[in-house]
Amino acid sequence: MGLALYEGQHCDGSSPPSWCNNNWCFVDESLCPENVKLCEAAGGVLGSDVSPYCRTRATDPSSLLNNSEAYSYQTCGSVNDYDTDQLNEFIAGRSIRAAADAWAPWIVKDEEVWSGPTYEFFVQALSIFEPKPVIEVIPGWATQESRDRFPSSSYTACVHDVAVGNFDICIADLWLTPERNKLVTFLPAVRQDFFYLVVEKSTEATEMTVWDRITKPFQPFTPGAWLAVAGFLCIMSLLLYLRQVCESGCDGDCKSLFKSNIVAFLRSLFFVWHDFLLGQSSMDVESGPVRQIFSLALAFFILITLASYTASLASVLVVQNSVGGSINSIEDAINNDLTICAPSSLLETFSKVYKRATFVGGDISSLPRMLHKGDCSAMVLSQDVLNTVFAGQVREADCAALRAGTLTEEEAQCKDKMRDCNLLRVGDLLWSVPLSFPVSDRMAHSLSWAFTNAITKGVMENMKAQNAHLFAQSICESEEEESEVVAMSFDDLSGTMMISFVIMLFGFLVMLSRHYLRQHKRRSSTTEAAADQASAVTETETDMKPQTV
Repeated sequence: MGLALYEGQHCDGSSPPSWCNNNWCFVDESLCPENVKLCEAAGGVLGSDVSPYCRTRATDPSSLLNNSEAYSYQTCGSVNDYDTDQLNEFIAGRSIRAAADAWAPWIVKDEEVWSGPTYEFFVQALSIFEPKPVIEVIPGWATQESRDRFPSSSYTACVHDVAVGNFDICIADLWLTPERNKLVTFLPAVRQDFFYLVVEKSTEATEMTVWDRITKPFQPFTPGAWLAVAGFLCIMSLLLYLRQVCESGCDGDCKSLFKSNIVAFLRSLFFVWHDFLLGQSSMDVESGPVRQIFSLALAFFILITLASYTASLASVLVVQNSVGGSINSIEDAINNDLTICAPSSLLETFSKVYKRATFVGGDISSLPRMLHKGDCSAMVLSQDVLNTVFAGQVREADCAALRAGTLTEEEAQCKDKMRDCNLLRVGDLLWSVPLSFPVSDRMAHSLSWAFTNAITKGVMENMKAQNAHLFAQSICESEEEESEVVAMSFDDLSGTMMISFVIMLFGFLVMLSRHYLRQHKRRSSTTEAAADQASAVTETETDMKPQTV
């Protein structure tokens, strides 16, 4: 029936509304409805553009003409963003039947008042509708009929309640899984749950051998790097020796020259290594340009090498002092044929992603208890749940169940307040799952628009900031902070001390040998002196004897 654009005062000016440039037209819906037979007769399938009978675009009833007429934006290549009644129709001024389940800190129930970042985000998202809808939270969460159908997860049961029309929406920390999405439409995700492998900290102490202690000071560099350092220092010693030979000349007999050259080279070698270990060049730079250049080269080498050694040593200490687990990744768990506890709702997903792993399912809040009990050697937890574990909230829930009689003392393990501080997150991110709300199909478009609008305006982040007090603090933080301190232990220094003591022992042996040589030389000198004196006396006595004629 032809195209048309909006005209009038609303579309005048430099910044008219976006809908002013949207084409629209009146359409006769009787001419081109979807018709399977006519579409296939034209050689197409429903959804194709082969024939108008294969693809029918959305229309709206006209309020200007009689009710039999309709107009369409889509037919003319535009979208209806002028008339928002269709977005408000199923939400504005209506009562929204909602089922809610508390999951601190995101959704909190204090007596009959609901709060928490996720719940308050939902309330703020609805503020875009006029008149405001009313949220009617139905007591009891999922219905018993749906629980009987899905006994392994009350969350999936609530999704089923939305699908059959018992509720309009479920307000909870619901993972968007294929099973649930098959039942009903989900709104845009409000956040993500990130899953990691969690194990118990390793308590095995590694005994250090004497060789381990001796080699520890050399760990920052590889053997090749140490050979390079030694080679450079020896070359530098040789250059300094040659400089000395060139300046002093080569006068004298071969024996004296050989002895003096060996001593000169050894002295040069000693001073270069001494300067390297001391961390500075002690050459006399006033004795000429050659020494100045050599001193500059040695100082630069010492600076870079010692700085690299210090940085590498710090890295070695961080790695060695870091707390380790019994395993360090899910690949280790798979290779060691260990059983891994995982949330029942995601058991199928993890089994398909990690096909060689052995998983056992359970409620996510019961996984730490299963790990401590020995049902598995590792578990898959979301970072959100792990935070509550380190805050002691999971243990408190187990203790409450013990007092209520639903858990035994062996299962709850309530005696140790720091029970869960022995857990450690290891490896890389295993999986991420979007958290969203299932919603009835008639409200899906409107609420999706409202959620997207709220997300892009940062409403969720604002709600998290306003409810920061709901996020529990870890009772294990002090222990974690201590483990991050890089400090050298006796074991770290023992090798350096042993090497230093060996050098000192060598020096002591040299001292003893020199003392022995001095004593021996003194005794030899005394003996020679006595012999000379005796010889002199003998000669004197001979001279004093009378001569016979």
